[in-house]
Amino acid sequence: MTTEVITTIGALRQRFALPRLPRQTLALVPVAGELHDGHVRIIEEARSRAEAVAVGFLEPPRGNPENDLRLCREAGAGFAFSPSIRDSQSGALLIELVQILRPDLVCLSESDAGLLADIRRGVRYLDIPVTIVAVPTLREADGLAVSSGNWRLRPEERLVAPMLYRALRLVAAEIFRGAPSPEAACAKAREFLAAEPRIRLESLELLNPDEMTPVTHLRQPVLIAISAWLGSVRLTDCFPAPEFR
Repeated sequence: MTTEVITTIGALRQRFALPRLPRQTLALVPVAGELHDGHVRIIEEARSRAEAVAVGFLEPPRGNPENDLRLCREAGAGFAFSPSIRDSQSGALLIELVQILRPDLVCLSESDAGLLADIRRGVRYLDIPVTIVAVPTLREADGLAVSSGNWRLRPEERLVAPMLYRALRLVAAEIFRGAPSPEAACAKAREFLAAEPRIRLESLELLNPDEMTPVTHLRQPVLIAISAWLGSVRLTDCFPAPEFR
């Protein structure tokens, strides 16, 4: 199959001003950064849920845009919005794409927690009838979240990178054991990461998944989020803590 590429908001508006085929369902897959296997999995998941898939790049092409479009085509995306310039923030552009495309579904990775919060707030505020699908994060066998940043890790950095995921699991275990506060829940994970000098922890937080703000207690849905530097590469990861209370 071929993937139709559109590069400007104006052309996108014109293209999708035409009515879709009767009953044709459309899924939008937003992408920030270079396309990787995690995005391919989301496109394939979207393709299993809808008759047509549009990929919306939220940033201008970088890396290998030809490869990005090849992966879109092979995964089954019929459309790709690939802007040549960046004229708005990712969250605002995502809402604009939803308003123009009028998709039935928006599919994102659980690891794109900020975008998930943006789109949920936006469609709720604007009363847009769309289903938001959070697809489980694709991980390597050792737990490291699949990311374009992984390609830039040195071999010795790649060996310790899975410690970020283990730290998230340590936090989840402390919550499950009844940690009295967010600070207590994160304490063991911070000690664990401090023992590896190649990891420069930037943040380890428990967040409200709807607002992406720190929580003050653990009697609510919680997103465990981490960001850290390994050499010149910044890695991020997150997952929702099990709701058991």
